[in-house]
Amino acid sequence: MLMMLAMTLIWAQSSSSSSGGGGGFLALLCPCAGGLLAILVYVGMIGGMWKAFEKAGEPGWTCLVPIYNMMIMSKIAGRGENYGLMCLIPCVGPIFAILILLDFCKKFDVGGGFVIGLLLLPMVFWPMLGFGSAKYIGGGARAVGRRRAVEDEEDDAPAPRPKPRRRDDDDEGEERVRKPRRDDY
Repeated sequence: MLMMLAMTLIWAQSSSSSSGGGGGFLALLCPCAGGLLAILVYVGMIGGMWKAFEKAGEPGWTCLVPIYNMMIMSKIAGRGENYGLMCLIPCVGPIFAILILLDFCKKFDVGGGFVIGLLLLPMVFWPMLGFGSAKYIGGGARAVGRRRAVEDEEDDAPAPRPKPRRRDDDDEGEERVRKPRRDDY
C-alpha cells in the first residue's frame, strides 16, 4: 500500500513537469496496477491456505472467515478451538497466533523456520505449504498416545485362531463331499 502511494506521488510529480500532459493517465494507471498486483498476491496466499486446510481434512472455505479460520487452525494444530479465540486478546493475541502456527507447521512436518516464513512472507510460504509436497501427519498428542497403546496391546496379544467351519456354513448351498480318511481304506 505504501509502495502504491509512493509510485502515485512520483508519477503525479512527473506529470506536473513542463513536458506535457501524458503523466496524468500514468498517475491513474499506477495505483490500478498496484492494486491488481496485490489481488494476485492475496489470491495465491488464500489458495495455498485453502489447500493446506483441505490437506488437514477441513473444508477449504474456512480459511476465508477471519476468526473462524484461527479456530480451525488451532484445531488442526491439535489444540482446542477455544485456543484460536485467544488470538483476539489485544496484547497476547500475536503470541497465541505464533504458538498455533508452530503446532500447525509441526502437523505438516515442516520446521520452525517455516513459521518465520509464514509470518514474514505469507504470499510465498502458504502456497508452498498448500501446493507443495508437505503432508498432513494428523492426530493430536492424545491420539498418538492411544494409537501406540493399541499397537502395543496388539503386539502382546496372541494371534486369533481361525474359527472352525461347520458343515451347514456352506455359502453356496451345495452339498459337500467328504474327503476319505486314513481309516476308510
